[in-house]
This record gives sequence, C-alpha cells and structure tokens, in this order.
Amino acid sequence: MASLSRGGVAGLSLGPLAYTLTYGSAGSGSTIGQGSGWFGPSAPMRPSAPAEVAGRRFDYSTGYNLNTTARAHEPVSFAQLRRLADGYDLLRLVIETRKDQAARMKWAIKPRDSGKPAAAKTAAITAFLAKPDGVHPWTDWLRMGLEDVLVLDAWTTFKQRSRAGDLLALEPIDGATIKPILGEDGRVPMPWVKGGTTVWPEAYQQILKGLPAVNYTARELLYRPRNLRTDRVYGFSPVEQVMTTVNIALRRQVMTLEYFTSGTVPDALIGVPETWGPDQIATYQTYWDSLFTDNLAARRRARFVPGKVALHQTGEPQLKGEFDEWLSRVVCFAFSISPQALIKQMNRASADTQKELAEEEGLAPLLDWIKGVLDEVIADDLGAPELEFAWQEDEQIDEAAQAERLRGLTAGGLMRLNEGRKILGLDPDPSPAADVLMVMTGAGLVPIDANTLAGKKAALDAFGPPPGANGSGSSGQAAEEEDDGPSDSIAKLLSEFDEAQPRDARGRWTDRSAGGDADEAAERAAFKRTVLRTAIGGAVIAGGAIVTAASGGTVPAAVEAAVWIAENYLLGDALVTAGRHIGAHLGYDDEEVARMLDHLAGVVGFGKASGNAAAGERIRDRLAEVVDAVLDAMIGTVRDSGLDADRRSAVVAALEDLRGRLATRIAHLPAPRHETAGAELTKRRVWRPADPVPFDRSATRRAMRAIAGRLETALAATRSDVVAGLRGLGKLAKAGPDPDDADALRQALNAFLDEFDFTDLRAVAPEVAEELEAVAADAGRRALAQVGAASREELVDRVNARAVAAARTRAAEMVGMRFDADGRLVPSADARMVITEATRDRLRETIASGLERNLGLDAIAEAIETDYAFSEERAARIAEYEVASANGAASLESYRGAVADGIAVRKAWWAEEGCCAVCQANADAGALALDEAFPSGDHATPAHPSCRCVVVPVVAEDAAVD
Repeated sequence: MASLSRGGVAGLSLGPLAYTLTYGSAGSGSTIGQGSGWFGPSAPMRPSAPAEVAGRRFDYSTGYNLNTTARAHEPVSFAQLRRLADGYDLLRLVIETRKDQAARMKWAIKPRDSGKPAAAKTAAITAFLAKPDGVHPWTDWLRMGLEDVLVLDAWTTFKQRSRAGDLLALEPIDGATIKPILGEDGRVPMPWVKGGTTVWPEAYQQILKGLPAVNYTARELLYRPRNLRTDRVYGFSPVEQVMTTVNIALRRQVMTLEYFTSGTVPDALIGVPETWGPDQIATYQTYWDSLFTDNLAARRRARFVPGKVALHQTGEPQLKGEFDEWLSRVVCFAFSISPQALIKQMNRASADTQKELAEEEGLAPLLDWIKGVLDEVIADDLGAPELEFAWQEDEQIDEAAQAERLRGLTAGGLMRLNEGRKILGLDPDPSPAADVLMVMTGAGLVPIDANTLAGKKAALDAFGPPPGANGSGSSGQAAEEEDDGPSDSIAKLLSEFDEAQPRDARGRWTDRSAGGDADEAAERAAFKRTVLRTAIGGAVIAGGAIVTAASGGTVPAAVEAAVWIAENYLLGDALVTAGRHIGAHLGYDDEEVARMLDHLAGVVGFGKASGNAAAGERIRDRLAEVVDAVLDAMIGTVRDSGLDADRRSAVVAALEDLRGRLATRIAHLPAPRHETAGAELTKRRVWRPADPVPFDRSATRRAMRAIAGRLETALAATRSDVVAGLRGLGKLAKAGPDPDDADALRQALNAFLDEFDFTDLRAVAPEVAEELEAVAADAGRRALAQVGAASREELVDRVNARAVAAARTRAAEMVGMRFDADGRLVPSADARMVITEATRDRLRETIASGLERNLGLDAIAEAIETDYAFSEERAARIAEYEVASANGAASLESYRGAVADGIAVRKAWWAEEGCCAVCQANADAGALALDEAFPSGDHATPAHPSCRCVVVPVVAEDAAVD
C-alpha cells in the first residue's frame, strides 16, 4: 500500500508481530532481508567462548593472578608514582595541603533518621574512630590513608578482629603491596552463602620481597581505590593523571638548579685593546678579580675578551614565567586546589571565587567519598546501620564573615545572642534579654513576638519593669490620676492595652476607666493615662534594646546607638501614635495632625503657624508628657542595668540631651487649623504600601549588561594609555641628566596624572545616558502605575521628561561632565561620585606605594595592569550602582509628580530578604514623607553598591474606625 511518509511509494508494514528479520541460514525458519546480499554487513561469527564468560568485566591478560608484582600490567608502577610525588616539591605541597584541609574537618556520629540512637553505641563508635588503629589519632590515621589515595589511589586497611569476630582496629597497610585477585568475570571475588554460612573467598594478595606473602578476604582487608575504570584493576590517582606534566616540571627544576650550580654564562664581557695578547688579558683579569674578591663569586665576575674596549652585557635567562604558572595551574587543577598562592596575584574577588570553587569541586567530593567508606564500616563491621559518619561545618572560616553571619542570624530572630556568643567562644551574657529571640527594628533589637500580648509580657520579664512605669516623673501625671504601684500599672497596661486598642463611640482611645456619663476631667485623665502607659510599654522594650546595644564597643559608639534607638522610637512610633490619637481626641482630622507632626520630625522645619492656639498648646503639652514618660522609663532601665559607670553616665547624659532637643521641637510645633466634624471621626486615614517593582527585571538587566560592556572597554583603553605613559616617563627619566632624581620623577608622575583627561571614559557618557534614560522611563511608568496614575497622560509625560533628564545628567556627571544646551559634553565643576576622579586617586595611591617600595616604573605599570580599578568586576559594579540610582530616582520623581497632581503618597523602603543592616533599618523606618531621608541618609535607593532594594509608594486610604 502507498505510504504518506514515503511520498506515496508502496511499501511493506514491518510490524513487530508480522516479521522477524535476521541474518541466519535460509533453513532456520526466519525471513532473510533481501538487501543483505548487496554489500551487506554479513552474518557475525558465532561466539566461541562458553556461556559462563558472559558479563566479564574487561579483557584481562591470561594468567593475571600469577603475577608477583602489583600493577604489573600498568604503564607506571607504584614506586614511580611515589617518586614523582616526592620529587616535585610543588606536587608534594599540593598533596599536603589537601591532607591538611581534610584533617582539619570535624566530624560526628549521628542517626540516619530522626530517631535517637542509643547513646552508648554512638559514644563507642566515636571513641573507636578517634583512634581507628588503636595507636594513631584520627588526623594522623586519615593522613596516612589520604597519602595512598592521592598518590596511589589505593587506600588499604587491615581489619583486625577479636576471636569473636568483632572489629578491634583498622590498621593502615601500604597500598603498593596489595594486588587484587580476579575471578573469572574480571572482578574481585565476592562472598556467597553456603549451607547458611557466609563463605569469604580470597580477594587480595600482599606482595612482600617480590613474593606472594599473604592472601586476604574482603572481610579481612578494606581496599578502596577511589577512581576506578572498567578496563583497569587499579585506581587512577591525581598524580598519575598529571604524570607527563610533572616530568616536564622536574626537568624544568633541574635546568634552574644547574643555572645556579654550574652556569657558564658570565654577567658581562668587557672588551680590551686588540693588541693585547692572552698573557696581558690574564694578568689584567687577575688584577680586576682582586678588586671584587670579597664581594662576588668567581662565576659572577665580568670577563675580558679581545676587541674594542667596551662592555657587552649578557642577558639573564627567564627563571620564572608563564610556562611555570601553567605547570602550577595544571597540577593544582588535578587536585582542585586554588593556584592563587603560586601565580601572579589576581584580584580579590576572583581569588575568593577560585578558592570557593576549588573547595567545592575538590575537597567536598573527597570528604563524601571518605564518608561512604566509613559508613560501610559502621554498618557492616560495627553493627550500627542506623548510624552514619557526618562531617561538621568547617571551623576554618573568616572571622569577619563569621561575625557578619552571626549578626544577621541574631538580628533576624534566628538565633539568640547567647547562642552566638557560645559559637564565638565567649561567656554567656547574664542579661535575660540575651536568651530571648530578637529582631532588629528601627527602634533597635526587640523580642520577636513584641507585637503580641504574650510577647510584651515576655519582654517585661526579660528587661524588668521600668522605673516610673506608673507615669510618675516630670509629666505631672500624678495630679490627674490615682498613684498605682508599678506592678499594678504594668498589669493594667498588659491586660487592657494590646494591639486592638479600645475606642469610644467617637473613635477615641480609652482605657474603659470612665463610662459614658463620666465628666470631662475624668475622661481627660483616663485618656491621658492610656496614652502614657501605652508609650511606656514600648519604652520598656526599647530601653532593653539600648542596654544590649550599649554593652559593647566604645563609649561613643554606645552613646550613638542609644540615642539612635531612643530617637527612632519616639519620632517613629511613640509620638506619632500618641499625636494622632490626641488629635482625634480633640476632634482634628488624621491628615491635619500628620502635617503637624511633620514639623516634629524635621521634615518641614520649625516655626509656629496660625491655627487653634488652645488645641496646639494641649497637643504640645501631651507630647511633652509622652517624651518625659518614655525617656524616664528608658533612663531608669539604663541606670538599673549592669553597664559600667562611665558607659551608664554617658548614655544617660545623651538621653537627657535628647529630651532637651525634643522639647525644643515640640515647643515650636504649629497648631492645627481645621477641626473636623465629629461625625467624620468615624473614618481615619490608613497608609498602605503598594507591591514593589523588583529591581531585577529585563530593563535593568539589559542596561547593566550594556553599560558594563562599554565601561569595561573604556577602562581597558584607559589602562593601556596609563601604562604606556608610565613606561614612556620611565625611559625619559633613564635618558635624562640625573636618572636617580626621585623628586623629579615624582613631580613628572603627578603632572602626568593631573593632565590625564580620561578621554575613553568620557566618551561613554552619551551611550550610558541612553541606557539610564531607558531605565528611568521604565521605572517612572511602573511607579505611576503603582499609585494608580498610569492613565493620566499629561502626568506620565511630565514625570517621564524629568526622570529621563535626571538620568541623562547623571550619565555625564559620572565622568565629571555635563550636557550643555546644545547637547555637547562640557566639564562640570559640581559633579558628584565621579569615576574618573576615583580612578585618578586610585592611580596616585598605586604609584605612590610603588615609589615608596622602590619597585620601579615597569613594576608599577605591571601592578596597574592587574589593578581592580580597571577590572571587569569594577565595570559591573559601577553599572549596577548607576542603574539602581536611576531606578530609585525615577521612582521618587514619579511619586512627587503624583503628589503634585493631588494623590496622597509617601514612600517606604522595600528590602530583599537577607539584606544588610543598613537597608533593614531603612525598611523598618516605615512610611516617610517624600522629602524625608531614610536612616541611611538616602532619599531613594540604593544605599550602597550592590544594593538591589527599591522604594515603594505608600498610598493613603480612608478606613472605618472599629
């Protein structure tokens, strides 16, 4: 039938149930393919081996087991491998480094699943492996085994057993003396069960003095090559893998050694008059040598030869070059060891990456292999299959990295402070707060559950009740309320005022102490008591955070941390919360009070404005009372803490100074103007953050790639110009009248750097401007969509024009330039964060350092060629920072445009998970006015290089009061 797949050509269906094609004989009953007779493959020869040969591992030599030498059929012997490892000092150093890395690792015996094993069995196995052979400690025993793994790939230990068959020791044996015995299938014979008993055949033979000495079963000998191949009996060690390279390196070393021991090339040849004969030359040579007898070895002396009287300088051979580095790299690569210490210095980022990759690719697999060998011993020989050998975390880590990691764990609420101190080997802190999980907020460290009722109780238990928690102090609270004791006050605070603050019918705060028929004085007293006690509740937690923060570091640092925590709590929480409720209590809209509090935070500035003077005075009085009550609680906590006297008095003085500054600010607060009708108090303004626009998106990735590529090219060209200039100056200095005049050289170098114009870097400004403009346009469009203004075309055009202009200005400013009215690049005297000047300063430092060490201009030029200032990493880092700056500035410009168009917008900092402390503090600051700086001092992202945070709009919404 015709087939569509064959273009309509008729063919046969070859279904599996219809035909069987073979190349057997015609009488075998099978159908023969018609094409086999035309240049076909012909039928294969019939197998000649018995059926039992099926599965043979490889084609081993006949009579393989009759050899009396290990590795008899291998191209290189065990002895040769050991001579290579011991003869090439670099190879030996790499081997010892790998052994050191493995030996330093800590280990433990743990259960394979979540069940808890018997402590006695775990302890017994741990004690056994502490001295596996009963003589050598773990590290020594491991190093002996790894020597055979890395050089021979033949880890061998003898399993010494008791009469009962229990394992007593794992005794190291020289793997070079062991020859595996092969079965008919080309494999080491495995045990089998016969009559209910396990039979262990002989599997290994030890060759001593060239004779078969002892046969071992697999139960008696642990023989583990790490890198086996199907066509070889023995392992393939790293030394064998680089055998040719090591041979070359050995001959290179011999050549270098002969240069110093039997070299025949003198430093120089000095010509003498042609009329001199051999005797005269010899006589003058003797005289010349006598002048330097005490200074130079004879082989280093200059020689006189016939010819013109002239000095002929001979060239020095290259004793170390790129070829030696290549040999080092090959050897290190075979063992996955970083070659950083053996080659020209690479930049730090690349060096750290190489080191991490080397450990990941080399040490980790070796450790996993050791674990597998020991897990087999634990399960089969020690009778504990439920346990396993486990490597613990590497203790050899960078102290700064460890401190930063612990800081992040404690600040993120994943670890208690005393747990971190234990890891660092420090004594536990006696403060109860050090045993509570904390998180870092804008007010410092606070308990992780501080926003719950149980959390507030735990915080008071940890930090202790604050002095004056009943509100006594400078606030004059005692004149309007009954003087409760501290315990009653704290109990009342925790029982009545949790997150869901009770309110009256008009949406005002209340502590339920005054009913609906209470007179105005009782109502004011109850409200005042509520505000103060709620503020004090947070002050208790903040005071404990102050004590914790002030307990370490220098006294000035402790004071700065204390003031920062106190001021952030008061301005960012206590006064804002109290002010809003006080304003609502007096009948003023939330937005009116927020505008008033902007003056308090310094956003708008000082100066009283016209308004309801009586209401303004009452609000100022209440806020002053809140400040006094909060600072009294904080100061009492500090005074009762275990801080030393100097530190305690300095912190208290700083908090008292803060009291004075805040009192001045409060005294200058403007009065509210417009009173809202009581019916409208049932609604209050709520600020809700929008979803963030991630920094990592197609527009930013494309811009970073393009800018980094252009900067990389420009930096490389700049580096070439600088190096060429330096080498030119060096030649001029040598040819000048006084080559040793260091001051003249230094002046020439300074003049060269002052006049260097960075033409290649400045040329990238227009291209960088295009990329930043694209990012700014994309960020501005997305930001307006966040606040619901994407459909306002006029606003979109206005914001886009401003954002793009700002990005274009920054692109020119980056290289110390600006665009004039005609779009031409001209120098700018007001540019900030100029990469050309940063590069110039880096060059000055490098050159000055080289001159101080008398390196010479050629060596300084080589240092500049590998300097970070001209690296790919710097180009990528600059590109990322500039794109992030354009992204943040455009977003902020969009929010400002929305405010000008009548949309109520604030800003907040959105930080990525696991961000730094600076960005976390910015995120904790919450919603801020658009012109208010975040705690880091920045108005928009980024806060630092490599920062990928973004600003988000916080839009006002009206919400009903419960």
